[in-house]
Amino acid sequence: MALAGATYFIGYSGAQEGTLRRRVHAFAPLLGPALLWKEWVIFRRDVKHWSQMMLIVGLVFVYLFSIQRLPLDSADLRSLVSFLNVGTAGFVIAALGLRFTFPSVSLEGRSWWVLRSAPLDVGRVMRQKFAFSAVPMLTVALVLGMMTNHILGADRFTAWLSLGALLTVALGVCAMGVGFGSLFPRFSVENIHQIESSLGGFVYMASSLFYIGLTLAILAAPMQMHFSERFGRPVWDWRVLAFSAASWLALNLFACVTPWILGRRALENHE
Repeated sequence: MALAGATYFIGYSGAQEGTLRRRVHAFAPLLGPALLWKEWVIFRRDVKHWSQMMLIVGLVFVYLFSIQRLPLDSADLRSLVSFLNVGTAGFVIAALGLRFTFPSVSLEGRSWWVLRSAPLDVGRVMRQKFAFSAVPMLTVALVLGMMTNHILGADRFTAWLSLGALLTVALGVCAMGVGFGSLFPRFSVENIHQIESSLGGFVYMASSLFYIGLTLAILAAPMQMHFSERFGRPVWDWRVLAFSAASWLALNLFACVTPWILGRRALENHE
């Protein structure tokens, strides 16, 4: 018996460890909803978040009221302002991302090591933070886009193009916020204003504004052809449209994937 115990102890111990590991990883799919619930509980308990949400609602109403008071008599001018609204509303969404999305990783603080010890990878934590932040940012983008198009009475093409671009910008800015927040984590800082005003916050905001500006520049080509058709000069060039679509897709992939990959690697190597 003693000889058998000495011989098979290593195999028995390894079998028990494998069983425990399988049991732990069996609960891994349940951690996704738990992480979302954790984000909601933290958000709900912080009174500052609710006061800032009220300020955001007021800002949206002021923004829409300002759009309504613009002296725009021409229908074409109204459609042009509706398209340019992608830039101004995108700036509002980027500011929301700087306040809520970018600091979300750093606000984990010392509890980050609890997440790292759980049976899930860094990418999953980042995806949960993206999902939690994307819902309010898409809501704000949808409200600003639809209400602005309704107030201005934009034509159908401009309304759909601007709304689709604004929703895409919201998702892109949200992904950039999580990516850059992971690339520049500050777990030792508890004051959120120090996180926003850090080097990472500046890089995130500058990149977001550059991304929004390039979005407007790329979509300016189909808008120019649309206005030319309204003035009686059909100049639709499908090669230009294909190039614009490919450029827009490449821009969004680069803007979202690059900071995401860099941020994930930074968190995985963080000690």
